[in-house]
Amino acid sequence: MPRTGSSAPGPHLVHSPSDGTADPHAFVGSENTGHGLQVLDVTEVRGVTGDPITFSETAHYGSFSNSHNLAVNEDTGYLYAVGS
Repeated sequence: MPRTGSSAPGPHLVHSPSDGTADPHAFVGSENTGHGLQVLDVTEVRGVTGDPITFSETAHYGSFSNSHNLAVNEDTGYLYAVGS
């Protein structure tokens, strides 16, 4: 998935439910200015083989610019952008 916001280097932070039973999405945050939160439906990745391809984000939440980390309360299903 292409990064959004500034082109400054910085790690993307990804969370995806580890037990496979929750909503099949990966959430991507970054410390890059203007990045916001990218969401990828990981079912699009299943069965992909061969050369690397670029996926488009399924959704984008741009109500904050950047974040240091992402945290998910798995009991409530809420995702929190930390250090935004």
